[in-house]
Amino acid sequence: MQFLSPWYIPALAAVLTIPPLVIMYFLRLRRHETPVPTTYLWRKVIEDLQVNQPFQKLRKNLLLLLQLLVLFAAIFALAKPIHKIAMSQNERVVLLIDRSASMTVRQGRDSRLDQAKQQAQALLRGLRRSQKAMLVSFADTAEVLCPFTADKSMLAERIRSIQPSDRTTRLEEAVRLAKAYGTTLAGPEGEGVRGIMASTEPPAKAIVFSDGAISDAQDVSVGRLNLEYVKVGQSDNNVGITAIEARREYANPAQIQLFLRVQNFSPKESAHTGISIYINDTLAAAKDLDLPPTPPPPSDATAQAGSAATSQQAERMNSSQTVAFDLTSTDAVIIEARLQAEDALRADNIARVCLGPAKQSRVLLVTAGNMFLEKVLAGLPLRQVAHMKPQEYEKAGDKAAGFDVTIFDACAPANDPGNGNFIFFAAAPKLPDFAIQVPPKDAPADDTWRGTVVDFDTMHPMMRHVSVDEILVARWAKLSLPKGASVLLETDKGPGIAYVPQTRRQIVLVAFRLTDSVWPLQVGFPVFMYNTIRYMTGSAMQAERSLQPGEVIDITAPKDLKTLTVIQPNRASYKVDTAGQGQGRFGATEQTGLYHVEPRTAGVSPQVFAVNLANANESDIVPREILQVGGETVAIQENLQGANQPIWPYAILAALAVLCLEWYVYNRRVMV
Repeated sequence: MQFLSPWYIPALAAVLTIPPLVIMYFLRLRRHETPVPTTYLWRKVIEDLQVNQPFQKLRKNLLLLLQLLVLFAAIFALAKPIHKIAMSQNERVVLLIDRSASMTVRQGRDSRLDQAKQQAQALLRGLRRSQKAMLVSFADTAEVLCPFTADKSMLAERIRSIQPSDRTTRLEEAVRLAKAYGTTLAGPEGEGVRGIMASTEPPAKAIVFSDGAISDAQDVSVGRLNLEYVKVGQSDNNVGITAIEARREYANPAQIQLFLRVQNFSPKESAHTGISIYINDTLAAAKDLDLPPTPPPPSDATAQAGSAATSQQAERMNSSQTVAFDLTSTDAVIIEARLQAEDALRADNIARVCLGPAKQSRVLLVTAGNMFLEKVLAGLPLRQVAHMKPQEYEKAGDKAAGFDVTIFDACAPANDPGNGNFIFFAAAPKLPDFAIQVPPKDAPADDTWRGTVVDFDTMHPMMRHVSVDEILVARWAKLSLPKGASVLLETDKGPGIAYVPQTRRQIVLVAFRLTDSVWPLQVGFPVFMYNTIRYMTGSAMQAERSLQPGEVIDITAPKDLKTLTVIQPNRASYKVDTAGQGQGRFGATEQTGLYHVEPRTAGVSPQVFAVNLANANESDIVPREILQVGGETVAIQENLQGANQPIWPYAILAALAVLCLEWYVYNRRVMV
């Protein structure tokens, strides 16, 4: 038991109240003479007079005893007793409160986040007046809600203000903030900034209030920070959707393939559940699933290392099941997968993807004349193949826009080609960090231009089933590429075939003229063109990439549109300023669900997008009994839920109860 009030306050109250009460029972009462018709009460009057003679021995008196008990209870309450002090004597404490998706799990009336805040409040009540505390909330990012302060009421208010989110859990940024604020720097007297060094004073203690589902715990460097862990929550069963993807078939875009991964995170029980698929809120398919239990997370440090960890990870993955659905729709659709399960975590029971309307690719070929390309494109399953000469392309303006892929054969646009998908043969776009040196058509096929293939990326989808032996080239161009480029074929002269993904743009470069090679006569060339067009138009054939909570999305808009409005799943609106640049960034994706972009006009993309939890680490809601941070086991702090609870309200209730008893006894004696 600990008393929060200074000792002199209850001592002064005892001195001022108890002695006067006792003295009152020694003093003689002033009496008024009153005639009475009988001698029945004389004996009681004589006894009362004897008791109230000054300096007489104090006789037993029940009323005095009860009144003393009332005073003792009131003085005890004035000392502000609490159940116990659970906090160490560190002068500075950092409270790290997890507000990620797994902390929204409800157990009874409270969520895990509510329990964490209650634990932090209990610890706060145990701090001495001289101790300072700092508050940090974290999910995938961290935020300082209150720097070091001794103002406990401010800290309590900031703790209550923490809001839940559907974000994932990462500890690194929170620990960096705790180290930055909690490590004291000291420099030798008279020296400047260069003389600053770490102080010998111990760093602040950081206490993590979490269920332990932290994805980057092994990568966090604690350093000198004294870290402790308060486990929040109890074990719960949960079934969740951990991945979702949808795409249209290349040859038949009306056919949609939907893939889901569903996992049962219960450590003991198998799960039988159903999954329903809705297309634009209309039921399209359903399936029943039987999922085995997931082994619990490792309970000690040795289980997290080496082959034991690999084996356990494989066992945990075996409890997941990949489910495929074949759907049909030619319209733009919102596909929603719903688990028919009532469990503790709701955020992973629904996942959504947004898919554009069915269409076959439209390809524009810009060339002075190339029989090989024309014949190959005519044989592919394309909606349209248009042809332009280089001079016509420069004058076409909007007529050259709107194609899914534009192919430049030995030519390049005079200016920035803009957004889209582009394939260049023996050419390169007029963009920063792109350069090409093309051999003259009449250049001899000597060592200056002749090259040998030295590397070949057989794993890239564009190069699948393409034989390197078929690529024989007499004269190679010399390419310079920007950072982030993927070289699919490398020669001793430099990149031979390269892929450059950029924001809203994909570029493929082939560093030779088709007329300088026998490749167009081989089977591998039409296969390469089929793979490349299919890969580059995958954004049209696949669903718009769903985001995870907290991710940022770029929204394109016409340059004359200054402001966009994003309607969040809770119907709240958020303004996005494009500043006339044709693009705005939106990052307020705290919640899972559908986000709608307004106004829904041409040029605004995407007009609707989905945010899904889709994270196995967050769906695994079994609280971790231990927390491994940076390869070391973090000290476990005892449960603070019942610690540092005030006892003085019970003392006041006891005083009131004794006072009622004293009143009852007094009235009984008067009646007698």
